[in-house]
Parts: sequence; C-alpha cells; structure tokens
Amino acid sequence: MAKHITKEDKIKIVTLKEAGVKNLEIMNKFKISKATFFRIIQRYKLMNNINRKKGSGRPKIFNESEIDIIKSKVKKI
Repeated sequence: MAKHITKEDKIKIVTLKEAGVKNLEIMNKFKISKATFFRIIQRYKLMNNINRKKGSGRPKIFNESEIDIIKSKVKKI
C-alpha cells in the first residue's frame, strides 16, 4: 500500500515548487511518484489549496440512525 502524504508535506512540496526547485529533486526528497507530484501541484493550481474536496472519499454504509439501532441491538445481546 502506498504511503500517505501529510498535509504538511503537500504544503512543503508546493512551496518548493514555487521557489523554483526542480521537480525531480522534490520527487526524490519526498519519495513520491511523478503522478503524485503533479496531482498535488494540479490540485493546488485549480483550487488554490491542497485540501481534499469536501465529500470526497468512500461513502458511509450506514447512516447515524441505523448505527444507533445496531448499537442498541448489540447491547441487548
């Protein structure tokens, strides 16, 4: 599984890129692939930040009321 890149590292990557450091040097320093590097830079250029979009990620299987029902049934056991 690939390593997770922290928000701090993403900020450092963008800062180094804007400071004129070569792409290959940044990729080697953070041990990231070319695709990951350019995805971080592209997201920064499009949205002017490095955060994920709200609502991105895997959707939840159960909503809050369903979770409460499951918890109450488990407590009865």
